[in-house]
Amino acid sequence: MRRPPLRSPATENHPHFFKIIHSGVIHEGRLCAIPHCILYDQSVNHSSEDVVLQLPDGRSWYVKVKCHKALNLRVNRGWKEFVLDNQLKEDDVCVFKAVEKEPDVI
Repeated sequence: MRRPPLRSPATENHPHFFKIIHSGVIHEGRLCAIPHCILYDQSVNHSSEDVVLQLPDGRSWYVKVKCHKALNLRVNRGWKEFVLDNQLKEDDVCVFKAVEKEPDVI
């Protein structure tokens, strides 16, 4: 049986996605894939985009989102620092929500 999607007031009116942290992210430094629809600016299709990952407490990380094959977006530069600074562990769940258009803040 399929579970209904998780909803909360914090994500209701903003594009968002959930990311379960796997061991490859922690131990192998794998990059974070993100859905294309999360960014307002579709110009990232064939290039890269600077994006800010920001926590509710205001701490932020500047990362680079780059388009790979088949419009697959990945957080490149800055992702490892985000993982380490937040002491993310395997099976942690992160909620990423687009909150501003300029600059792109997730």
